[in-house]
Amino acid sequence: MTANHRIRALFLDLDGTLIDHTETISSGILSELARVNKLGCEVVACTGRTRFTAEHIIRQFPFEPRYVVTSNGGAALDLCAAEPMMVRRLDIHEAHFLVGALVEAGITPYVYEDAVVPGVEYARVLYPHGHAVGPFAHAPRYRPQVHIHNSLPFHPISVSAFGPATVLRPLAAALIREIGDHISVIQSGSGTNWGIELFSHGVNKCEGMKVVLRRLGLQQHETMAIGDHFNDIEMLQWAHIGVAMGNAQPEIMAIAQHTAPDLAHDGAAWAIRQFIRN
Repeated sequence: MTANHRIRALFLDLDGTLIDHTETISSGILSELARVNKLGCEVVACTGRTRFTAEHIIRQFPFEPRYVVTSNGGAALDLCAAEPMMVRRLDIHEAHFLVGALVEAGITPYVYEDAVVPGVEYARVLYPHGHAVGPFAHAPRYRPQVHIHNSLPFHPISVSAFGPATVLRPLAAALIREIGDHISVIQSGSGTNWGIELFSHGVNKCEGMKVVLRRLGLQQHETMAIGDHFNDIEMLQWAHIGVAMGNAQPEIMAIAQHTAPDLAHDGAAWAIRQFIRN
């Protein structure tokens, strides 16, 4: 493999690529991020997280990152600007329908605000009053909502559900068959904590990448992306250099051009050294 000297924008997934459950970026990865930043390569986090849950991670970068793609491509943000570059919210009627569909399937729905500006009051997550919730659903961000089926205080960016993969993967497949022409169904997670996230049609990380590239005035052949899960597929396929982590889902390694070592062995740092040089 040879280095590509034209990579000027690096798009990085966070969970499973830069961080594990400790949510700490390793010194080896931080060193590579600092190096390519000095070379003039724009480093962009491209994550399924909202801004609210991504900020403490990207603040670990050894420089001030300018751009971030959040909510699986539902939003593209210039962190120095007051307004988002792009945000794709669900239509309120679509959101109500999706909430009802998940409840009917016996699953607790979580309705996510877009979180395009800082603060918990712009990053609310609502769930039906009286429903059991996961251990991650901490107040005050997560809040019960009465009449969630037909009354929401904001236009959400997504409606999501979490649980065992044995339950949620078949549900995701059914949703794709039934409403996949109208809604983006994005999956990620582990076997015991699988997630399905329902977005406005056409939302994916690649679309967020393209918004950032237009702002930077860069082209596809100047891009590299690293990821590990189903929500990274479009990003890895479209980038000029797409690298799957060694801990990636098998389907992701199959579609990526290259495979790096796993997260425990600083695979992202390896990939950056391999393809972005002086």
